[in-house]
Amino acid sequence: MAAATGLNCALGLYHLGTRSLWLDEGYTWLTSSFKVSYIWKFQHSDGGHLFLYYLLIHYLISWFGDSASVMRWPSVIAGAASVPLLFLLTCRLVADRVAGIYAAVLFAVSTPLVFWQQNAREYAFIVLLAVASTLLLVIAVQEVNRWALVGWAVIVVVACYSNVQAALLPAAQLLPVLMWPRAKVMWRPLAVVVGAAGIASVIPLLAANDNAASIVLTPPNGASVREVATFLASGSGSAVAATDVDYALLGLTTLFWAVAFVLLIFDLAHHGRTERNFGSALSLSWLIVPSLLSWTISETYQPIFSDRYLIVSLPAAAVVVAGLLARLQPRALGLYSLVYLTVFRFGVLIPTYDKPLDNFAGATHVVAVNARLGDCIVFYQDDERMLYDYYSVRVHATPSHPLPAQVLPYAPPGDKPAVIEYYSNIATLGYPSAIAVTARVCPRLWVLESHFGSPTGTRGSQQTYMGLEDLLHNLGAVYHPQTEYSFPGVELQLFDRR
Repeated sequence: MAAATGLNCALGLYHLGTRSLWLDEGYTWLTSSFKVSYIWKFQHSDGGHLFLYYLLIHYLISWFGDSASVMRWPSVIAGAASVPLLFLLTCRLVADRVAGIYAAVLFAVSTPLVFWQQNAREYAFIVLLAVASTLLLVIAVQEVNRWALVGWAVIVVVACYSNVQAALLPAAQLLPVLMWPRAKVMWRPLAVVVGAAGIASVIPLLAANDNAASIVLTPPNGASVREVATFLASGSGSAVAATDVDYALLGLTTLFWAVAFVLLIFDLAHHGRTERNFGSALSLSWLIVPSLLSWTISETYQPIFSDRYLIVSLPAAAVVVAGLLARLQPRALGLYSLVYLTVFRFGVLIPTYDKPLDNFAGATHVVAVNARLGDCIVFYQDDERMLYDYYSVRVHATPSHPLPAQVLPYAPPGDKPAVIEYYSNIATLGYPSAIAVTARVCPRLWVLESHFGSPTGTRGSQQTYMGLEDLLHNLGAVYHPQTEYSFPGVELQLFDRR
């Protein structure tokens, strides 16, 4: 277990600060940089969502600086801590220490886990809380331990305050528990604790309505199903499109899932709802139910069917496969399958390193190298400005011409500031009259865009896409497009006045 945990930690630390911060990590940096009173003020309006996480990053920044590595360290630790906890949980679910080791090893080399360990966001913590809460619930029911049940409720509430999609987890946990005969022994405390946890957890769910409305995911379709399935099979991370190797891993893992499901049905038919098959039922419920709930919500309310929103089910995928491998006869066949899957997962994991969701570092570097005195920059959305601010005083580049002093308020000035003057944003530049005024001030204009929407997405996504098209069209009446730079998740265009 020490080797598996150390391996996961090493994978999380490898090139930890190399990948560019993406848009959501920019929110982590910006929010955590404020005073505690301001962080609470901002997050209180969101039902306290993410307050504890931002508070942790705030003190880390205060003590060790705001580098990408420092902000990502807690995620690495959270992901690594989930590995031994998953071992303990699997040993209880399957009653087999070999299965526990198998699950820990498979989970330690999971591509999505390592990817989100290298992000300054809450997703690795959600994984840790999902494993810890499931472990406590199993202890509570198996040992009729009410304090473990209280611990489960506390962790579930904390998880819901960390990410609202964690509310998908309790239903998956409780469904098999309530069907298990031994749960009848503690139905009263179970009902009280579940009710209290449900009431406490609903606050961030209600407060997050505004955030949910801003999500621009498309409704579930074949592509999103493949994305989620590949993610849960520990295929491609969110920054890299799935390849044939990812789909091969998905096919192999799906075969194991299907066989495990068939064995559960067989066990239920021959042994009923007994302790022998409780672990299999809980593992499969944990794997399947959150996806079904997410699909239902996406079809009836707001699209949330996406890989990282279902990261609560990622540990279950390892448990299901490990439980099956431990049952294979002869035992050497299970060990061979473990080695084969582990090598397979390494082959998928290694190419994902250094692949950013949004490469703001690369875009800022290009501006710093190629900007001229008098240039202006415009951001399609103000959100992009914060990461430009972050990298503008950190990028190692020699500007081709002297640039004016730092004028953006978020980032502190540097000795050799590599930024150009912030002029405006789409709120004013979207109008032809404003562009005409801008052209008299800015001979050249850089346009930085990210999260541009989609012409075939939701209504909000279509509006975002059309807004960008209108902006570029209006700019074309005054400016001549010179150069376009494409980065993962980010587009940078240079316009010169006609």
